[in-house]
Amino acid sequence: MYKPVKIEVCLVNLLLEEYKQNCIYEDLKEKGIDIENLLIDNFEIVLDIIGFPREKTFKYDISKLDAIEIDIQTGEPMKEVYFERNHLYYAFEDVLGSIKKVQHIEVLDSGLKLKEYVDLQLAHQKFTDFVEWLFIAFEDFKNSIK
Repeated sequence: MYKPVKIEVCLVNLLLEEYKQNCIYEDLKEKGIDIENLLIDNFEIVLDIIGFPREKTFKYDISKLDAIEIDIQTGEPMKEVYFERNHLYYAFEDVLGSIKKVQHIEVLDSGLKLKEYVDLQLAHQKFTDFVEWLFIAFEDFKNSIK
């Protein structure tokens, strides 16, 4: 019998693929090969699927979030602001930075070689926790705009 996959599992897999893509990108960049134009931003896709508004497309009452945003021109607190994803990007960068590459030494006929590899189980767990946090953050956002 067919058992559908939970959306959370799919989102974790999208983030894991972006992480692997970024690891390959960094390795190639060190060798002087630039593939930045070929990168796919799966994190944006994940945010879209969860339902977060796109950058500066949704205006909401910030006072419901118990936050204060100051208008640069007037110096007065703003009542409404556009939604921005910056805090989500920063959180994602923190998760990426917390995933460490593992090093081991390979013995070759010509000597020793230090090799790095990614602990995909650790990355998977970090992304699972992060996707859970994203859903909580989205619920908090939805509740704040009611």
